[in-house]
Amino acid sequence: MSESMKGTASLIRKMNKIAGAGIAKSTLQAAADNIKDEIKIYPPVSEANNPANKRYYERGYGPKWRLKSGKVHGRKTSRNLGEKWTTEVTPLRAIIGNKVPYGIYVQSKESQARIHKIRGWRTDADIVKIMREPTLKLFRDVIKKAMNEKA
Repeated sequence: MSESMKGTASLIRKMNKIAGAGIAKSTLQAAADNIKDEIKIYPPVSEANNPANKRYYERGYGPKWRLKSGKVHGRKTSRNLGEKWTTEVTPLRAIIGNKVPYGIYVQSKESQARIHKIRGWRTDADIVKIMREPTLKLFRDVIKKAMNEKA
């Protein structure tokens, strides 16, 4: 997955120059954590997750099915996508990623499977769009505070 947030590069450079690399890096970490908290939100459960169905998907486990006898079988395939988001931060950029191999088919704008779109999974591009203004505001506020402290 690869999405960039427009307008951040110049603010990050300015933040490094005015507030210093340490403040810039901690602010980028806070922004990355905010974005990570947003992207890890699962869509609401759907009919596909309903255990009353003969076949259903149990989050955190995988597909399950009910035999004629009523006994439930399943296959543990889930790698817990929402829990595997990571951040890597330097004073100049933040990278938010996921360690789950199938994540691109669930949340990548370029590779999202149709069924995941239907089920309401948001993509990396959706999250960038949602988080752009709060992230820019965070950066501007830090710059403004640093400028006021130097005045």
